[in-house]
Amino acid sequence: MTNQTELNVTRLIADLQARSVVHHHILMQLVQREAAASGDVRKYLSRLTDDLTRITDESLPLEDTRAAAMSMRDYLDDFLVRTGVGI
Repeated sequence: MTNQTELNVTRLIADLQARSVVHHHILMQLVQREAAASGDVRKYLSRLTDDLTRITDESLPLEDTRAAAMSMRDYLDDFLVRTGVGI
């Protein structure tokens, strides 16, 4: 790999990481606002977890991407726990 290619890959990775952080914070703010407005934070987050788990299960073929599906579930669990703590 040439130095320019390595530099381009590094920039792409940095850009994707920055976008991921921004998207994470945007989503956390939206979920916190909706959960607080729902009147029952625990119920709202539980329903959201069920919906997101179903979407993940339907979107990822488990035989090919079992690790990705488990990783996504772990991420969602962590995200929703941290979101709930902020309310």
